Amino acid sequence: IDAILGQHGLVVITREGSSPNKFIYDSDILSKHM
Repeated sequence: IDAILGQHGLVVITREGSSPNKFIYDSDILSKHM
């Protein structure tokens, strides 16, 4: 996952009632690539 995010990035599609920023912030791997 780390290599994929590092080379390609991440696309997030939001839904009502979800908090993608919190999910990414709470994940060590995802927040590293923010």
